[in-house]
Amino acid sequence: MGSCSDSVLPQPAVRIEAAGNVFKLLGVPSADALPGMAEACSPCLRCPEERLVLDLMELEIEDGLALSAAIGLLRDLLAQGKTVSIRACPQLLAHNLYRSAMTLAGYGLTLESVRWEEPYS
Repeated sequence: MGSCSDSVLPQPAVRIEAAGNVFKLLGVPSADALPGMAEACSPCLRCPEERLVLDLMELEIEDGLALSAAIGLLRDLLAQGKTVSIRACPQLLAHNLYRSAMTLAGYGLTLESVRWEEPYS
C-alpha cells in the first residue's frame, strides 16, 4: 500500500493535517462551512491505506449539521471498505455513533478514545 503525503489544507472553518494514514481534523464546522468540510476531508477519501485514524481532538461539533457532516464522512469512508479508528471523539459524535450502532463489530469503525467535555453553562 502507498502512503498518504503530509499536507495541510487551509479551510474557512475546518482544515485537515495528514501524516501517513493519520488525519487530524481541526476547527469548528458551521452550516456555511460544510462544503469546505467535505473538500477539506477529501484526502481521507483519496488515501490508499485501508486503515485510517481520525484524530478529532481539535474538531468541535456544535450543531446537528456539523454532526451530520461528520457521520456522512465516516459512512463514505466505511463504504470504500476502509477501517476507521477515531481518537478523541467529541461526546456528541460518539453518542450518535453508539445510538446508530456504527461502532458495532463488523462495521469497521472503532473509538480509541472519547473526549470528556464540560456541559455548556
